[in-house]
Amino acid sequence: MKKVEHPNWSPATKLYYGKYHTAIKIGPFPYHSPAYIPKHLSGFRIVNHYVYGSKVTNTVYTNNHEVIDYILSDVYLRMHVQSVVGLMNQDHYNYLRDKDRQIILREKLWYGQYKHKMSVYKTYKHVDTSTDDAERALEFIGETFSGKESRMNGHFGAQYYNVTINSPASSWITMPTVFTNNEAGMFLFKMGFNEKFTIKIETIVCLKDVIKA
Repeated sequence: MKKVEHPNWSPATKLYYGKYHTAIKIGPFPYHSPAYIPKHLSGFRIVNHYVYGSKVTNTVYTNNHEVIDYILSDVYLRMHVQSVVGLMNQDHYNYLRDKDRQIILREKLWYGQYKHKMSVYKTYKHVDTSTDDAERALEFIGETFSGKESRMNGHFGAQYYNVTINSPASSWITMPTVFTNNEAGMFLFKMGFNEKFTIKIETIVCLKDVIKA
């Protein structure tokens, strides 16, 4: 995976239609003669956007580098490329493929040093999540994210866990928001508790890194 070299390139923050990592906007063309991609190539989707007069702009969504190379090597198509949204590298692609992760463009990391933010909470889907599950999750978080590469800050909403009229006060348990650079720890937590909680991960792509890429 490598970054596409184009002056109007920007980093992708999602997979288009759940699978395409690159979107190339091309045009405008006469509506009867839109962008053409050879039929022997696969792994792409073209969406037409009708603009002024009898013109059409195409957005080519793709995960096939042969399609990207074809567009950028074709003189006619390249001169009509308006913008390219795509990948920085393989890690960027891995982040996008994670359905529980959101990519955020920012000038700085959280608190100036943390690349990832992990929020943990219980929803209506987790009816079987118990107080013991919450206590184990808190213990894991405390042991895994207690070093200098992490910070726990506040709580992401208060949660009840199997609270009954006879349950102890400890059944009222809340989850901290974790800011961290410990990506391995986040994935270990997901592996252990993904069935018990909703685990939301946000990862920052710094604008300075985009410029360097």
